[in-house]
Amino acid sequence: MRRQTYEVPSKDREIFIDPPPGRILELIHSNKSKFGKGVLQYAPIICGIPFRKFRSMVRREVLQKAIEYTKKITGNEQRATSDETIIQTGYQPTFYHPGIWLKNHLAYHIAKRVNGTSINISIDNDVCHENWIYVPTPTHPSPLEGEDKVGGREITLEKIEFVERGANLAFEALSFGDANRVISFRDKVLACLNRSVSGGSETFEKFANLMIDASIRLRRTNIGEILTIARRKFEDSFGIYNLEVPVSKICECDSFLIFFLAILSDCRRFASIYNCTLGFYRKAHKLRSKAQPLPDLMVDKNMVEVPFWAWRRGEPRKRLFVSAAGGADNKHVDLIYENQVVLAFDIEGKVGVETQLVRLKELVNSGIKIRPRAITNTMFSRLFFSDLFIHGIGGARYDVITNSLIKDFFGVEPPDFLTASATLYLPFQGFDIIPLRRTDLNAHRLLLRDMHYNPEKYLAAHLKTDKEISTLIMEKQKIIGSTWIQNHTEQLRNFKRIREINSILECKLLPYSEQEKTELKRMERLVLQNEIMRNRTYPFCIYPESLLKDFYGKHSLLPGW
Repeated sequence: MRRQTYEVPSKDREIFIDPPPGRILELIHSNKSKFGKGVLQYAPIICGIPFRKFRSMVRREVLQKAIEYTKKITGNEQRATSDETIIQTGYQPTFYHPGIWLKNHLAYHIAKRVNGTSINISIDNDVCHENWIYVPTPTHPSPLEGEDKVGGREITLEKIEFVERGANLAFEALSFGDANRVISFRDKVLACLNRSVSGGSETFEKFANLMIDASIRLRRTNIGEILTIARRKFEDSFGIYNLEVPVSKICECDSFLIFFLAILSDCRRFASIYNCTLGFYRKAHKLRSKAQPLPDLMVDKNMVEVPFWAWRRGEPRKRLFVSAAGGADNKHVDLIYENQVVLAFDIEGKVGVETQLVRLKELVNSGIKIRPRAITNTMFSRLFFSDLFIHGIGGARYDVITNSLIKDFFGVEPPDFLTASATLYLPFQGFDIIPLRRTDLNAHRLLLRDMHYNPEKYLAAHLKTDKEISTLIMEKQKIIGSTWIQNHTEQLRNFKRIREINSILECKLLPYSEQEKTELKRMERLVLQNEIMRNRTYPFCIYPESLLKDFYGKHSLLPGW
C-alpha cells in the first residue's frame, strides 16, 4: 500500500486542492467513465441487483431524501435527477472551521460548472466528542507591560459549551433542550467576541439567531439539525445552495439496507479484506497500535463483527456481530445485537432480497438504528452515489483504505476523490504577532539547562580569574577527567562534589540566570498568544462576514472558472 500524505495549509488564506482546479473536470469525466456501459460488465451483483442498476437506485433514493430534507430547511424545493453529475461532500453537523467549510463552497461551484447537483451529507451518526467551541477573549488588565506587551492585552481562550455531552451519543441523539439554551450560548460567545474579533460578533449573532429560529419556529431540538439548518441558511447569503441530507435519513433508504445485507451476507470475506488492509496501512505508516487508524473487525470462530453501528433511542452506539452458526451449510446467519440474536437471515436460500428487506425494516421499525461506520459510509457514497467526492485532509488520509476495500471486495476500480482544505486566520483587533515559535522556547530551555549543569561557561571573565572560583572550576574538570575511576563509592562521592561545585558557581550567575528565566516566561506567554491568534480551527461563524465573502469567492477558490 502506497503511503499517502497531505500537508495542512499553514499560511493565512492558503488553499489546498488536490488534484489542482485545472484537473477537476478531467477527474469527474474519469470517474463517470469508470461506471459507464461496458466498463462494469464484470461488476458484482448487489444482493441480486446488477451493479449499475443498484447505483441508479441509490442515487434516486438519496437524492429524493435530500430534496425532501432541504425543502424542510429552506421552504424551497430544489430539483435534481439521478442522471445529473453529483458532487458530494460531508462532515459532522458541528461548527465548521474555514478549512472544512471550503468543501461546501467547492461542491456548489463545481456542480454549477458542470450543470450538476451538489449535496452535503451531515454525518449525524458520528459521536459528538467536542460539545464546546473555543472563543478568544482578551484579559483585563494585561500582565504584559512595556515593550513586552501584545497590543496592550493578552488573549485567552474561553471554552463555551453548546450542548450537554452524552456518553458516546451520536449527534442525532443529542438535544439542545430548548431555545433558552441556544440564547444563553449566543450571549456567552458574544460577550467574548465583542472584545477581541472586529466584525466577528455581528457574524456570530446572525448565525446564532438562525439557530434560535430553527429551535423556535421550526421546533427543532436536535443539535445536529439546528446547526445544519443554521449553516445552510447562512450559506444563502454566499450564493451557496447545496442539497442537505443527514446520514440518519439515508439509512432509511431501501438501497442502504440492501448495501447492509450485501456486506452481511459475505461478512467473513469483508472482515478478512478489511483487517488485511488495515495491517498494510499500519505497516506503510509505521503504526504500532492496533487501534490506529481504526481497530480491526473481530473474527472469532463463527462470530464476525460487521462495520456498522447499532443502538436504540437514547443509548450509546454499540457494535454489531454476525454468527454463521445458524446452519451446517453456513447459508444462515444471525444478526447479534447486545449479545442477543435480533434477526436470522437465509443468505443463499430461496428467500429473496425483498423478503429479507421487509424483515430488516421490521427490525429497524422496532427501534434499533443501523448506521454505517466511517469507512463504510464513505464507501457507500463514493461507489454508489456521487460522481466526485470532496474530502478534507483527515478523511483523505484514510481513504486509501476505502480504495482497497472497494477494489478487493467489490472488484471495482475505485473512483478518485478531491481533497481540499484551507487556512484563514481571525483578524484580531489591536493584537500583534511576535515571530516566536515552540522551537525558540526549546532553544531557551536548553540554554537554562546548560547554565544549571555547566555554569562555568557563563561566568563573567573577571569571575573566572577569581582564585576561589578558578580553583573550583579546575577541581570539577579534574573530576570529570578521572574516567579511570571504577569504584562505585568514589563515583557517587565525585557526583555529589560536582553538584556542590555547580551550586556554588550557579549562585554567581543568579542575576543573569534569573533574567533568562524571566525571559523564558515572557517567551512562553508570547508563543501562547501567537498560537491562539494563529489557530486555524475557530468556527467560521465568528469571522467577519466581509472577510469570508472575499475569501470564498469563486474566482479565489477556482481561478479561471
